[in-house]
Formats: sequence, C-alpha cells, structure tokens
Amino acid sequence: MRPMKKAKASHIHEYLSLLNEDIKHAAYQYVSKDREQFDERIALPASQIGMTTWTSMEKERFFESLGRLGRDDAAGIAQRIRSKGEMEVRQYMKLLQDGLAARRQQNELDPLELADFPAALELSQGCCEALEELADKIAKRQGNSEDASEEREHGQGWLIYQGSHFDTADKEAETDIPKLTRVLRVSEWLALSERFFMNAPTEEGNWQSVNGGLPSLRRTALEDYFSLALMLTKRLVSATLYMAASRIRSERGYRPETRDFVKKKDVQAAALSLGLAMQKPPLTRCVRRLGLSVYEDPPRPDEDDGEREPISHDIVEDDLGVGEQQGIGRIRHYMESIALSSGESSISSDSPAAGSSSEEDEHPDDSSQEQTDSEEKEEIRYEAEEAILYSAVDSVQHKRAGQALLRRIKAERAAERYADSVDAQASYQEEKRMWTILGKQPSEMTIDPGLPPSGRRQKISVDAGYSVGKDWRDKTKIISEWEARYEGL
Repeated sequence: MRPMKKAKASHIHEYLSLLNEDIKHAAYQYVSKDREQFDERIALPASQIGMTTWTSMEKERFFESLGRLGRDDAAGIAQRIRSKGEMEVRQYMKLLQDGLAARRQQNELDPLELADFPAALELSQGCCEALEELADKIAKRQGNSEDASEEREHGQGWLIYQGSHFDTADKEAETDIPKLTRVLRVSEWLALSERFFMNAPTEEGNWQSVNGGLPSLRRTALEDYFSLALMLTKRLVSATLYMAASRIRSERGYRPETRDFVKKKDVQAAALSLGLAMQKPPLTRCVRRLGLSVYEDPPRPDEDDGEREPISHDIVEDDLGVGEQQGIGRIRHYMESIALSSGESSISSDSPAAGSSSEEDEHPDDSSQEQTDSEEKEEIRYEAEEAILYSAVDSVQHKRAGQALLRRIKAERAAERYADSVDAQASYQEEKRMWTILGKQPSEMTIDPGLPPSGRRQKISVDAGYSVGKDWRDKTKIISEWEARYEGL
C-alpha cells in the first residue's frame, strides 16, 4: 500500500499483457520459457520411465520446479506438475542422478560456472517509478470501474466503513446488513485494519496517506465472507454429526448406555478432517513485518513524536512468546565477530613486492593497478585461510596443495566477475524491454555494459578438490521410525 501517483502514460496495452502473464504464472506456479530462445529442455520428447509416461510439458514443468524448489522437495515438485505423484518424481530424479554419476565418472561433464545460472534482473530507479506510475493508473481505472458497478448493484450502502455500516438510506440494505454484521464482526475487522494492518509508521504502509478515507469494506466482499462462513459452518456441522455418530456407534459396542451427545472432540476431529485450523492464526509476528510502533502506554495527543521511545521489536516478540529466532541471530552475530586468528598458519602467497615511491610517482596508473592486484591477492589468501580453518575440509599439508587452492579461488573470482557482467547485460536488455512496453524514453541514457569474452572455463572447483559436505546424502543412512524404535527387539 502506497500513495497513488498521477500517471501521464497512455500506452498500457503491452503492460496489461505483461500483468496478465505474471498473474497466470503466479496462479499456475510455472514460468514458461521464451520459445524464441533456444532451450534444450523444450525439445525434450515424451518418454516412458519405468511404468510411467512423461510428456514433453510434464518434463518442462518438472525441470522448472526442480530449479526453483530443489531436489529435496519431491512433494512440492509433484504438486506443481499436478499430473505426477511424489514417487514418480523421485523415480525420475533417481534416473537423472544415476546418469549424472555415470557421466561424471567418464569425465564427460564440465563444471558449471556462475554465468550458467540465470540471476534476478535489476531495473533502475527511474524505470521502477515509471512502472509504478502506470500500475497506479491501471489500479485507479479498475477501482473506479468496480466502485461504479458496486454502487449500481447495492445503492448507497455499497461501501461499509467504521461507524456508518448501519446508517444507510437503502431500505433493502437495512434488512441485509444487520443480518451480515450479526454473524461477522465487521466493526472489529475495520478497527483492526485501521489500527494494526494499515497503520504502519511509514507513508507507504499507512491508510492516512491513501486517498479514500478510513479503511472500508465493499458490500459484495462482505456478502462473500458471509457465504464462505455459512458454507464452512454447514460442512463443519455435517462432519461433526458424522464423527459423533461414528463415535457413538463404536462406543455402544462395549458401553450400551452411551447417550446421543456431541462432544468437543467430535468437533475437533471434524475440523481436522476438513483441514481447518484449530487455533487462531498468530498475529504477533506482524508487529515487525508491518513496522508498527508499540508503546508501554499510549502516547497522549499533546505529546511530541520524540518524547517517548517505542519498545523494540525484539522485546515485544519476546513478551509475546515469539522470540525463538533470537538465538539464531545471536549465533550469527557471534560468528561474524570472529576474526582470523593471527597464530594460525597461513598459506604463502606469491604476491610481488610493491614498487618504490619514485616509481609510483612516475607511473601513478601502474601503481594503482599494482595496489589493486595486491589487495585482490590478499583477499584470495584470506579466503583460502577461511576455507581451511572454518570449513569441513581437509587441512592443506603441502605448499603445492595450498598454491593449487589459491589458483582455484582466483579462477572462481574471475568467474564471478564474468557472471556479474552477464547479469548486467541481462538487466540492461530487460530494462530496455520495459521502456519499450511503457512507450517512453529513459530520463537518463542507459549504457550498454557489453559482454566481455569468457576466459578459460575452470576444470575443477574448490568444492570438488576439497570435501565441504555437499555429498552428505550419499553418506547419510536413513532408517524408518519403526526401525529406530524397535531396533533392540
């Protein structure tokens, strides 16, 4: 939520197509690949794996979900594919892992570089503001259209806000709104939005900075909530009666005097069978997320803003019983404060000695370049020390092994620089496409960063030369719960 901006753009058809496409991707949890670009996964033919047939579209969804969720979430991958079960997904992943291991033994695979993985695209601030301006224009048009349709359907009582949802001149609404508000606590909903959900200290998260007055609720939305509550209540009552009848019938087999009563556990069992939450959702975590200011006592109207300090979010969450993550934060802070021990043995670096002061005066550019190279080599040496001292790797016993580690780290840093240039080029192309959709010219000319030529690909990474625990799945023994519980029998 943020204040509306006055839009001047008139070219919105392309933006609407982009918006609808993003909505479709969010609904289906799937982002299709650009057909104009070459992608080997698009050409995957349908095949049969075991007793299961995989179509080309299912394979594309499989690899898309695998890249987003990882290979440990087979259930999530199956849910996104929708037409395959968890066991079928695990069977496909097992086939891929076996094939990958076989090709790796034959040295047929080159290590992947960072540039091979697509990164998130970045847009400039001016482009983001232009997109927000056009989004505000579309949102305003849509809101005006919905308001007009709502007013035509329900008359003067189409909008319900705090203190006036009973006061309406529409006779038909006078008989309907009290019926809805007797079931739903609309006044508490609006008060909660006014004081909690839409009351952040920032301008973007406060309802007072948005044109339109107090937080309100449309009549159609209230009717939808009422229909939803009525439907869930009917299903809950029906499921409760079924659970109670099953319990009574079972208990009368050994206790004939069991009476026809519905108990609390019948309602709980019915709610669980319907997938309903048994408790109210916790709202205590919203304090930090919404950026709310919490005071020991409410400040008086005549007080200045700086007279009373709000309670910190850590204290609020600790008092509300949601401070279990504080231990992780303290551990992270402790780990960050640890410095490299000066008494530990360091790997020698072959950095050249710095030039004399006279040479620096004669060649300032060369001196700056030498200083940059020296700083980079020093960072490489520190990174190698950290890899040895603070990671689960074997200690380097020989100087040659240490030099090999330094060269690999240097190659990885070069690969990182190349990946940064690839990401910059991709961001440039995406921003150029966004300006084309907006039908505008950027206020500041964007410079094409270009793409430097790729250097020699790294034959082996640091992780491949030193074990850092990436193969923990192969070394971990998994047993069933009953095996661990009844192992001694």
